Order: sequence, then C-alpha cells, then structure tokens
Amino acid sequence: MAPRRGGGGGGGGGGGISSDSCPGAFASDKIDGTPLVFFIAYCFYFVVTLIIMIAMSKVKKRHPNAKKILGALYSTGLSFLLLSYALKIVGTMLRECDTTPWRSYFNWAISWSVFDQLAYFILLVLVFYIVNDAIRERIGENPSYFKIIYGAVLGIMGALTAAIIGVVCYNLWTLTEDGKYEDSLSYEEGKLGTAYYVLFLLSVLGAGALSIVNIMSMKAKNINPSGLLGSILALTFSMFIWVLFLLVEYAAYLNLTSLERDFYYAALWIIDGFIAISFIILLFVAKSVALEPLSGFLPRSEAPQAPVYTATPAYPPQQPTYAQVPQQQQYAYNTTGQTQTYYFPQGQAPTYSNGAVPVQYQPYTHEAKA
Repeated sequence: MAPRRGGGGGGGGGGGISSDSCPGAFASDKIDGTPLVFFIAYCFYFVVTLIIMIAMSKVKKRHPNAKKILGALYSTGLSFLLLSYALKIVGTMLRECDTTPWRSYFNWAISWSVFDQLAYFILLVLVFYIVNDAIRERIGENPSYFKIIYGAVLGIMGALTAAIIGVVCYNLWTLTEDGKYEDSLSYEEGKLGTAYYVLFLLSVLGAGALSIVNIMSMKAKNINPSGLLGSILALTFSMFIWVLFLLVEYAAYLNLTSLERDFYYAALWIIDGFIAISFIILLFVAKSVALEPLSGFLPRSEAPQAPVYTATPAYPPQQPTYAQVPQQQQYAYNTTGQTQTYYFPQGQAPTYSNGAVPVQYQPYTHEAKA
C-alpha cells in the first residue's frame, strides 16, 4: 500500500475520543486505527477547501477575466479534493466506531485515492498549461511550439497518473475482503511512485520557468506584469514543497526505509497545506491586473501616442498690385520770347491696392490632439 495517508496502522497518535456512541475511537493503543492527528487534518482541510471554493465564486464575479484560470478544471480539482476529505472523514469515523468491518475501510481508501491523484494532476495542468496559456494570450502571441510542449509534458504525466492510480487502487484492493488472497504490487508501486513524483517535480519547475519567460515577454511588449512575477514564484515554491514531501515518502518506501511516525504526521499537514496554498495563489494569479484585457483606460506604456505632424499653408503669399502712373507730364515756360518745352518724369512711388506690405509666411508646427 502507498506509504501515506490511509491511517492504516500506527496507533491513535496520542489520546483518543470516547463517547457512548463511538467508544474507543482514536485510542492510542489501537494498532489498526487512524491517528487522531490525521482525522483532525481531514476535517480542517475539508473546511479550508470549502472556503477556497466560496472565494473562487466571489473572485469570478468581481473579475470576469479570472474565469480563464478559474474555469471548469479549477472547480473540478477543488471538488475532487472536497470529496476526498469527505470520504476520509466518513470512512475513518465508520472504522473508529467499528460500524463496518475493518477491511471495508480500504474500499473507502480506494475511492479517495482516485480523487486525490486526479486533483494532483488537475493542479499540475492548471499550473503548467492554463496559467501559461493565459499569459501568452495577454501578450497576444501563442506560438505553436508552446502547445507542443504542453501536450507532450501533460500527455506523459496523464498516462503516468492513470498508471499510478491503477497500481495504488490494486494494492488497496488486496487489503479488502475480496482481494485479501491476492499478492500486492508494493515494490512496483514504490518504483512507479518515485519515478512519477520525480517527473512531477520537474514538470513543476518547468512550469515555473515557462511562466518567468512569458513574463519577460510581457515586459518586452511594454506590458506591466503588476506583481505577477511574485505570484508565480510563490506558486512554484508551494507546488515544489508538497511534491517534494510525497517524493521523499515514496523514495523511503522504495528503499524499505522506515521514517519516524512524527514525520508522517507533519508530512500530512505540510502536503495538504501547500496544496491548499497552491489553489489560493491561483486565485491571485487569476485576478491579476496584468492578465486583464485592454479597456477604455490604458496604462501609459500601452496607450497610443497622439500623432504629431508639421503643416505649412497651402496658399502662396499674396502678390502686390501696382497703380498705373502717368509716364510724362508737360510744362511750358516763357523765356526770352521763345517757347521751350521740357519734359520731366514724375514717377510716383508704387502703391499696393490693399495697402499691405507682403510678408513671407513661415511654416509652423501644429500638434494635433488625440
């Protein structure tokens, strides 16, 4: 069986809860019981997941563009987690109260293991594909080679997810009443689980690297990331932590190394805690201003600049006109009884018909208002 989270053995984890309807529940001396710390974690994260779902609905109403990330996949992933915690709570209570046979508990474990693994894979799809695709859409460029990368990585991880679900469920089935005589594939599960979470971890790092590259492309397009880089780094770190703890558990299981009981107690809270944090960070990424489409009010870096052009008058300077002047006037003078005629030009200074002096027009610069 998988090295974690079933509550299959290990005692009650300190103290118990006793009541008339459920005597001896979570008793510390109960070898096949579920540790109380596990049950508290199930209840706590059930409430946390429910709160995240409520927050998702509010974010989608206030930020319509957030539906790109907080779509059907996000809702489905949260729903699978919620169902998983609900099944763990019900199955654990039935087991601790001895309401059903001991082996029937593993039928419940099969169900929540399926929902767990599907929720993990959906979270990877959100981080690797949906977030990066939303950033590329905001940039306005989505090269085909990005889609090839998405398809190749998620196709491999999807096939491995189906494989590990099959092996885990089979091993849990061998603990039920129907399969108790069948041999388990514990060693095969250890190898597959270790390889799966190594590739899962590399996929998370690859998703973070792609997101950073896309954010750099946003800056090259003069689009302000507006805190998106910090959210992506936080998301990558959160994903890295919970996947790393799962990898450590499977690696120890494969090497037949027994970890301390307190490690598994802490690991449950850390793994589920950082899974919840990853979903919460996705809420902030989805409503980021950097991913909002352009509207009537644009940032200065994105606003079109008003055109500036130089204009010159299309009309030439007005040409002056001259008044006609008599060319000659004749004057007669009497001297010594002779008459002599002299002709003197009396040209007048030229005048303009409009009384204006021509002035050469100078070009001017006119700045049009956008």
